Amino acid sequence: MAHFTIDLPNNVKGQVNYGLVFKKHFNLNFFKKRTKEEPMTGYIIRLSQEPDANKKYILYKSKKGKWSTDPAGSMNIEEKILIDIREAIIKKESELNKN
Repeated sequence: MAHFTIDLPNNVKGQVNYGLVFKKHFNLNFFKKRTKEEPMTGYIIRLSQEPDANKKYILYKSKKGKWSTDPAGSMNIEEKILIDIREAIIKKESELNKN
């Protein structure tokens, strides 16, 4: 896992840890060939000025660039704080890729 810091509105800072995530499969047929799974990038975000210090946000990004709140990709991002976090991550990653 890697990490970086993001800046959000209202002078809130976020610590972001990220890495590749694979869906968990439990298959009783051990001889069956596993299908190729597309890994997603998982982000765990902890904000500095949250009233509840243990609150964390988890986001997932597919290789196609679709963001969601679950690894299956079925839950879209709708909350304002999650949209702000997504935009800050995109901005920070574009800065990191320039260097």
